[in-house]
Amino acid sequence: MLDEVVVEYPIGHKRRREEGIPKLIEKFKINVDRIFEGAQKEQILKTGLDYESLASMKVNEFVDLMAKVS
Repeated sequence: MLDEVVVEYPIGHKRRREEGIPKLIEKFKINVDRIFEGAQKEQILKTGLDYESLASMKVNEFVDLMAKVS
């Protein structure tokens, strides 16, 4: 039998923001790396991880960066 473990504030909760943001960034990097290559991957990461750049960009421009190029 396993002991019961209570987690009052899971990793995504606002009270654990400092702990959760680095994990979210790492997850973003891993998933971008799985799908994209080369310059496209670098541009997505550069833009997605720079708050000022991302905040000033139109949504459709960021989505266009992620259009899979074959």
